[in-house]
Amino acid sequence: MRKHDNYQEIELRLNPGKAPLYQRLAEAIRDRVATGLLSPGNRLPPIRRLALQLNIHTNTVARAYSELEREGVLTTRRGGGTTVSINSEDPLLSALRTERLRSIISKAALEALSLGYEPAQIEKAMSHHLATYLKSPAEPTAPEPLVISGSDDPALGLLVNRLSRMSDQPSPILSVHAGSMGGLLAVARGEAHMAGIHLWDAEQRTYNTPFVKRMFPDRSMVLVNLAHRELGLMIHQRSEESIDGLKSLIEQDLVLVNRQSGSGTRLILDYELKQRNITPSQIKGYDHEVNDHFSVAECVANRDADIGIGTLTAARALGLKFIPIRHERYDLVIPYEWYRSELLTSFLTILHSDQYRDAINHLGGYDTSQTGDVVARLFPVQQPKTLTS
Repeated sequence: MRKHDNYQEIELRLNPGKAPLYQRLAEAIRDRVATGLLSPGNRLPPIRRLALQLNIHTNTVARAYSELEREGVLTTRRGGGTTVSINSEDPLLSALRTERLRSIISKAALEALSLGYEPAQIEKAMSHHLATYLKSPAEPTAPEPLVISGSDDPALGLLVNRLSRMSDQPSPILSVHAGSMGGLLAVARGEAHMAGIHLWDAEQRTYNTPFVKRMFPDRSMVLVNLAHRELGLMIHQRSEESIDGLKSLIEQDLVLVNRQSGSGTRLILDYELKQRNITPSQIKGYDHEVNDHFSVAECVANRDADIGIGTLTAARALGLKFIPIRHERYDLVIPYEWYRSELLTSFLTILHSDQYRDAINHLGGYDTSQTGDVVARLFPVQQPKTLTS
């Protein structure tokens, strides 16, 4: 924002949306006032000047100014132009700032929800960061949360719940459902300590290891098996259709509920469809995406879709029929520096316990014969060496 011909030339960005243009312009000006970018007494650009700047009609600017005048935010005087009339002690400014704060938090929360975060996870993360900012430098800061990103799985959720209840757990735990590829990206960006993945590499015909090698060529990584599990098609118990596999999607014109792009389940579905010469364009609902197995199951249970792909555990939980597609390996990808750290001591202790294996087996649909085992150790190509487990 700069001064120009006795008025403030303001940089305004109108939010996209269905609201009338004048309302979005008024909202943008309110935002500048609430954040202090426009101060009491500042003169706004003339109507024609702002209309030209934003490439909108002069009537739109005039209506926005008029709206803000009625609210008491602006004042227009003949020969004196349009100025910000609100002052620092005006209750209206407090209301505008409160609304601005609500908007910031709302947008952040909605974005997090759209990425698959649970409301409790969002609340916990916000509370943690707020508490950190409020602490004085002399006080010890709260420990950073142990962040587990990637594909959702009930067995992993079970582990996180057990870990959260342990009194000697040094840090809070944050579990983020971002899909397998999203989890790897979070680890690569330093936003997570580990990622849960089940990524099938069709070329090498194996799970996970090729993807980790490609994404982390210069880092030492450890792959620890969480479990092997059944993945398949979920169908309503009262379905009148005789569904016997993926071919039924096009043979019976069924509606699919899909997983989000980048998830391991989506990669497997695409691979299985390709094997059967089925293209996404042939499938109703292919673009209907949800972020976890239980959301898929809920869509099928509520008859919002005829069929979905997910775990046997999710299907059983909602009383759905299940047609197995494949037995898959679900691993935890952990940078070596975290694998050997105190932060993960309690986590790995639970993972290796017989009680945890028993709890997973009770869920159904799992093979725990490798649970807790290191299934791969990957090293930078230029640094061949052996790591001790």
